[in-house]
Amino acid sequence: MRVKARAARLGWRAGLAIGCILGLGTACGSDIEPAQVVADPVDAAPTPIATPAPTPEVEEPPSASGAFPIVVDGEELGSTAKAVGADQIFPNYLPLVAVADALGATDFGGVAGLGATAVAGGTFNFRTPAGRNISGIIGSPDFTAGTTAVSLAEPALAIDGLVYVPLSFFREVFGVPSVFFEGGQVELGDFPDLE
Repeated sequence: MRVKARAARLGWRAGLAIGCILGLGTACGSDIEPAQVVADPVDAAPTPIATPAPTPEVEEPPSASGAFPIVVDGEELGSTAKAVGADQIFPNYLPLVAVADALGATDFGGVAGLGATAVAGGTFNFRTPAGRNISGIIGSPDFTAGTTAVSLAEPALAIDGLVYVPLSFFREVFGVPSVFFEGGQVELGDFPDLE
């Protein structure tokens, strides 16, 4: 017993060596030399450690930096109102309040209201110049325009604390006849068809 207690105090290498000498362990077969048994684990080949699976990349919403200018009815909106795109090549999101306000919308509420900060799950609503109430939820591609439900391919997003909506929102939900990207800027308005 004194040998086992001493081996425990000396650590695993001494305990293994003492156990082999006394025949207490199975690691000391006749084909293994005692010098091999007490070898420093640093010199031994490392045991492979399982590596965790890579974490999938989460696509973050685009940032408003490096964005595209917006022109409404021939007038460029201020430098704080920029269209953004996930790939920074084609803009696919517009700031809701800045563009809707330039188009004559009123009665902004929810996270689109004065001083509100847009967050995922937040609701927003406003009234178009034609008197239709429009509402939506950040993170959802579903909107309501008056009594009509409209589903788009992309959801509304919260970017830098503001509500951003897909480019198609202003055509399909708001009712702007002309929304397009040309010459490095987004243009919206009531443009006549060119013949």
